[in-house]
Amino acid sequence: ALEQFDSAANEYVMMASLQQRAFDYEGHRRTTKKLESLAKRTANPRIKALAALCLGEVADKQGNYREAVSHLEFAAEYFNKAVQQNPDLTQIETENESCEYYKGMLGIIYSSLGRIYEHQNLPSEALRFHQMGLDCALEVNDFANIGSAYHAIGNSHSMLGQSEKAVTA
Repeated sequence: ALEQFDSAANEYVMMASLQQRAFDYEGHRRTTKKLESLAKRTANPRIKALAALCLGEVADKQGNYREAVSHLEFAAEYFNKAVQQNPDLTQIETENESCEYYKGMLGIIYSSLGRIYEHQNLPSEALRFHQMGLDCALEVNDFANIGSAYHAIGNSHSMLGQSEKAVTA
């Protein structure tokens, strides 16, 4: 039964990600609600963390920044623990996921937190989280998120009035 929950959670996360990329925020919200319902029916902390990540993204899109930060911090705590338990990123957690996956997820969460702080006009906090997201992305060679992180870091420097750093970020 746990494998079925895990498989369903992975499918919901993938669907939510695709919906978000397609700017289908209503679909993303509905899929996230299904994932949240699944998370309530299991004790699996990974599923709960994935649900929290998606709930944080939905709250961010709705402008509920305090709620978004709360959900994302919950997810970050789980993924941080997973990484700390295996800092060399080699242990296989499940058949398809290594600790490297968890580090990548942590980078995505940090970048999301940075974006939320940008929306709240808190560029120093945004910069701090974007840098943390970049560090994670660099460690796992997540090239798409490396590019996004550099762009976000440049935007944060620009918001801080640091034009030179914005251009070289």
